[in-house]
Amino acid sequence: ALNQANQKLTEQANTDTLTRLYNRRYFEKNFKIMQSIFSRNNSSLMYAIIDLDFFKNINDTHGHLFGDYCLVTVANMLKKFFNRDSDLVARFGGEEFVVVSQCDDVEILRSRIDKFLQQVAAFEFNDDDKGPITLTISVGIAVGKASYSNLGEDWFAVADECLYYAKDNGRNQTKITVIESSAKASANG
Repeated sequence: ALNQANQKLTEQANTDTLTRLYNRRYFEKNFKIMQSIFSRNNSSLMYAIIDLDFFKNINDTHGHLFGDYCLVTVANMLKKFFNRDSDLVARFGGEEFVVVSQCDDVEILRSRIDKFLQQVAAFEFNDDDKGPITLTISVGIAVGKASYSNLGEDWFAVADECLYYAKDNGRNQTKITVIESSAKASANG
């Protein structure tokens, strides 16, 4: 019984209560572990930030319960889409999600992410009171050799710059920056 209680507490500490994805705390703790594993395998990794477009407007127009429904639906889509053992999917906060995955081919990655964007945009999010809405997402991605461990928070910073680029240039799109060395990277390249 004590083991079960401890297991439940651990799960609660590591899981976002709304989406049932891992939470930011768990993600940040396990990112370094995954990076180390990918590095030993000489693999590249993808660090993606996914943000729901115009989410504040959705909450304001349709209410927070409908906003929660949208978050949970996108979270479930992410779980199904990024379902390999080497994928780490988490809710980072608000309407932002993060995904870390092994990535050794940027064009295959771009194709997969484009497919996910289309899947979200094609889904009918139905508000019983106000009818269906189309929801889109913007994605910012940093890709590079996992061995670039001295980048630290730069993985997040580069992906975040890419996300803002995608949002500033029309939303419903992906911006990918390939990090070519362990020097500080920029999404402008």
